[in-house]
Order: sequence, then structure tokens, then C-alpha cells
Amino acid sequence: GKARKMFRKTKEGALAEHSIVGILGFLMRRGEMRLPTKKERDMEYYINTMNLIKRYGKESLVRIKEGGVFLTEKGRKLAENIFSASKNSEITYGSELKTRASPKKVIQELQKTYKKFSPRKELDQAPLLPASATAKIAYAIKRGDVDGKRIVWIGDDDFLSIILAITGKPKEILVLDVDPKVLKIIRDFSKKSKIKIRVLKRDLRKPIPQKLKGKYDTAFFWSSDTEIGFSLFASRSIELLNKRGVIYANITPIWCHPIELFGIRRRISDVNLKITDFVQNSGSYIFNRKRWNVDLIRMQKTSRSKPLYTIFRGKIPF
Repeated sequence: GKARKMFRKTKEGALAEHSIVGILGFLMRRGEMRLPTKKERDMEYYINTMNLIKRYGKESLVRIKEGGVFLTEKGRKLAENIFSASKNSEITYGSELKTRASPKKVIQELQKTYKKFSPRKELDQAPLLPASATAKIAYAIKRGDVDGKRIVWIGDDDFLSIILAITGKPKEILVLDVDPKVLKIIRDFSKKSKIKIRVLKRDLRKPIPQKLKGKYDTAFFWSSDTEIGFSLFASRSIELLNKRGVIYANITPIWCHPIELFGIRRRISDVNLKITDFVQNSGSYIFNRKRWNVDLIRMQKTSRSKPLYTIFRGKIPF
């Protein structure tokens, strides 16, 4: 029935309000949710759901009593915080990015660039397919986040900064990346480009230089599909952006564990970013010889936005 359908959506793991936070929404609307029966507990989508409920329980967001799940006051406040964003910002939901055929010059340049580059799994590198890459840029242009803007890329093994430079629309482009080979490829292209691309080797675990803070209008990142990775990249974006800056982020929902997806959604709320757009299946990439679809999230910085990390000690999980 409806409960089964909701649990299946949780298993599939989309990041929008109608999915991973669907459990919180369900509890807000109905007051309680029954626990799976003994037979149902062996089904994969119920197992994932129970893992989430246990996580909620450990953090005192829900309590389990008499075969049912109930929101605590702490859980209700978190749910209201998460869902107030969708009420106030009128999130634009979409499925796939449909754009006109990309200019031949852009596709050829990307294909030529990809031939020079061997993705490093230890850095979680997996470039978007050329059509997906150009569609992502076209979407940002359509939303008014490129023309005349100062743009920063936090990690660019997709080489989307090269597409931006070809368009000639941005006012300024900066790429931060830890991989010197990525930076060299972009730097070499920039020498012949109308718009110069500034590159800076940077480990995001270290603080952002003061001179870069608050300078940019638009930030793009694609972190590891984990709560910690997403939170770190979002924190750095917040520091780099001006007061009304916007962020474009990608996530691979089918790759990411539902518990990590919940953590990501909660952290978006914690750092006070406002989701404005959510596009499922916005593009795809090849990893381990398999094609993976990604979702696109556009977020707006607010007056209350603050980084979760200034210094990060430890390893960023993949």
C-alpha cells in the first residue's frame, strides 16, 4: 500500500523532500508510523528504512513505542526546519535537463580534454559525460548564474570551467583542486582562452584564504556522496560566496546510502542553505564500467548561512 510505496522511495534514495526525508514528513502528517512486520523486515527497502529509524532514534529525533514510531520534540523542530524551506522557496523540481544540442566546438574540446585525463579513484574522480556536462552549464546560464558572474569551481575533474570559458559569459573563473594534473590541463587551456581561468591547488581540509572569502557569485561542487564530504564542500562554498551567492551541487542517489542522504539533507538545513531547484537524473557518468545518474541541487546562500567546518582534520570518506 502507501507505506510500502514510501519505503521503496526511501530505498531508491532521492534527496528531495518527497524521498529520504519522507519519513519525517510522514510522521509530521500522520503522527505515527507502524513498524514493519516480522516478514517485511527481511525486505531490502524495509531494512533501509529501519536503519534510518534507528539513526533517528539514536539522535533522539523519534521514539519507538508499542510497535510504532513517533516524532520527538527535537525531531519535530528538525522536520519543520527542513520543510519550511520548501514552503517558502517554492522549490523547482525537474526530471532530466533537456537542452538544445551542444555546439560542436564544446563537445570536441571536452572529448579532447578527457583523453588527456585518467580519473583517480582515490580522489573519487568520475567526469560527467560531455552531453551531461554541457546541459549542466546550460541550466546554470538559463537560471542567470553565469553571465557576468564571478564563478568558483571546488574540484573540477569534469572540466566544466573549460565550457564556461568557451561561452565567454563569466566575469571571472577560479578553480580549486587538489589534483595538479587537473589544474595543469585547465591552465594549459586557459592560455588560449578569451576568458582566463585562474587555478589554485587547494586541500579543502585547510582554511580558505581570507582574500577569497565573499568574492564569488556562483559556486559549483561535486563532493563525495557522504554527509562529511558534502558538508565540507558546502562549508567552503559558503565562505567563498557573497551574501546572495548560489551553489550547484551534484549527488548520486543510488550510490549514496540512505543514512548518508539523510545526513546530507540535515546538514543543508544546519548551515542554513535554501534549496531552490532539485533536478533528478540531471546527468550521468561512467564509473567501474557502469553508468550512474546524478541529481542536481541548486541552493541559495541566506543571511543565516554559516560553514560547518573552518578546519577539517581527518580523511574525507568516499
